[in-house]
Amino acid sequence: MKGILEAGRHPAAHIVFWLNEPSPHLSSWLRAVAASEGVRATVIVECDRSPARQALGFPVPNLSRSKVIVCQDPASIPGLIRDMEGAAVHVIGGMRGTPLAERVLPELARRRTRIGIISEAAGGVGWRGLLRRHLYRREWARFAAAVDFVLAMGSYGVDWFAQCGCSREKLFPFTYVTERHARSELAPAQTGPSSLVYVGRFVARKGLDIFLEALARLQHLDWVLTMIGTGPFEEKLRRLVGARGLSKRVRFMGPLENQAAITEISRSDLLVLPSRHDGWGAVVNEALMEGVPVICSDCCGARDLLAEPWRGEVFAAGSAASLREVLEKWIPTRRTAAVTERIRQWSSCIEGDSLAAYFRAILDSVYGGRPRPTPPWLCPDRENSIGPSSLLKWTDLPEAILS
Repeated sequence: MKGILEAGRHPAAHIVFWLNEPSPHLSSWLRAVAASEGVRATVIVECDRSPARQALGFPVPNLSRSKVIVCQDPASIPGLIRDMEGAAVHVIGGMRGTPLAERVLPELARRRTRIGIISEAAGGVGWRGLLRRHLYRREWARFAAAVDFVLAMGSYGVDWFAQCGCSREKLFPFTYVTERHARSELAPAQTGPSSLVYVGRFVARKGLDIFLEALARLQHLDWVLTMIGTGPFEEKLRRLVGARGLSKRVRFMGPLENQAAITEISRSDLLVLPSRHDGWGAVVNEALMEGVPVICSDCCGARDLLAEPWRGEVFAAGSAASLREVLEKWIPTRRTAAVTERIRQWSSCIEGDSLAAYFRAILDSVYGGRPRPTPPWLCPDRENSIGPSSLLKWTDLPEAILS
């Protein structure tokens, strides 16, 4: 196998990402990796933007400095892999569920390349959750020896993959990385009702019925709720709003372009993600980057971002009583300029540069035997956490992966 460094006056470590699409929830990280000194990045995708992302108002992500290849013909994958021979590491988006990942992983394993996986927990409740766990156990048993590391979305993802048989030594908590939008000076009014917001799909998995049941017991408090999105559960939710006497407090806005949705978040006191299960929940990142605190369930990967109480709180998934108890504390607490600024400043640890540095430290640990890095969003001392200033040259990667 060729070494990680390519021949030439200015060698560069070559990282290849295999994804179903250029995700807007990874794009700033991919740009930061590609912009790092001593590295070049190739991103291979099935399409430039999925219909689902188009419907949600996401633009085509900016992956400047990366070479982007759209691979729509599975038969071309072996040829693409041959073209990438000598790459330092291949990072595959998921183990199951996308044709590209399912075809690429066995091919790379057969060639004994360096392989990483980036994935959220498949999770789920009931028989579907049990079936997914069974399928992932079988898949992991097949590829355990070939995969060097797994970037699992949060501690929720780490626990999921451990339950599926993955060694915890190979598991590293990771996060989705949303784009930093132009700073908004909008803030909720300090008089009038507390403003709550939900952004996402209207599907049973998101737990919106639980949310509305909790709010129905809090009509003695002064609040309004804006719901942004659409989906097959919408009509049922509208009926529930009417039945619980919430019609004057709940506003359905339909789907919005991403920037418009961010503007609505920035005007709110609190974002709520009440999911029964959510592999991550990138809207949590978006709210925190706007300085807006968040309430989410303990079955969301993004719960890890709420480890300190001034950024929000976690409730027991599926429990309207638990959510009601949390909301009863937060609704009377209005978001102030000081809280907004504190959360915004903290959120630099979940930006692309910080995640690129963390990824670089993971490679040092996996291939160079260096200590396991602490995820930047879990560092209590932000000054000592991994950040852009600690990003080493990628050409300094350990000798262990140079041949």
